[in-house]
Amino acid sequence: PDPEANERLRVCEFRDGKIGLSASWYKRLSPFSEDACSKLEMLYEDLAAYCDFHGIIFQDDGYLNDFEDFHPDAQKEYLKISGGKLIPFEELTDEQKNRWTDRKTDKIIELTTRLRSRVMFLRPDTLFARTLYAPVLVDPQSEEWFSQNYDKTLENYDYTVIMAYPKMEEKFWVRAWLKSLVLKASEKPNGLDKTVFKIQAYDWKANEWISDSKIREWLRCLSAAGAHHTSYYPDSFVQGKPGIKTMIDTMSKKDFPFEKPK
Repeated sequence: PDPEANERLRVCEFRDGKIGLSASWYKRLSPFSEDACSKLEMLYEDLAAYCDFHGIIFQDDGYLNDFEDFHPDAQKEYLKISGGKLIPFEELTDEQKNRWTDRKTDKIIELTTRLRSRVMFLRPDTLFARTLYAPVLVDPQSEEWFSQNYDKTLENYDYTVIMAYPKMEEKFWVRAWLKSLVLKASEKPNGLDKTVFKIQAYDWKANEWISDSKIREWLRCLSAAGAHHTSYYPDSFVQGKPGIKTMIDTMSKKDFPFEKPK
């Protein structure tokens, strides 16, 4: 509730020759700030103490783009890599870029590990998932844009959730793209067992719900390609979107892929 503290602890960016608060609509706190991390730990500890749940998902706001993070506490680590010079990311050498990207990726994981520890102390059976953007799965270079890494996520969380959003990613050959995501995950020893493919039920660019038939098509395409776990987002039970019949047909253990014995 403290506006000043929220501004002071937020992720910062170095863009157009100036350092300031990140322009992203996700108003994230810096994982390099010990003050921010401590506040988040208290929040998760209270969550575990007073709420009944079985799992936690770290959502898609868990990222840092290539212009971030230049929070004052992050700058201390940046200077160790940049040779003591506070210069824009694009002016680093390739080796320095890789080191800084790795550091940001690891820093986010370190924060979620701390949060996990606070929850597990009170709820040791809790499962944890981490959401990644789809390019992170198929293009290792995209780690630079998100500070996310598929291999490290498989290693550090119970499940990895891939945002397989065809509309958001502007994919024309959707089926081929969805199959390519499943194929890429299958290349890892535990990839399919620990990866949840999440399709979009709403088109935010067109500001409309995606048809039930299209959702069914996408989910069955993933299953046919070999996906072990599928999901969708968002859901509006008030509006009945997506339709419950579609979800039962494609996801219910009672009816699909085999009818539960009566």
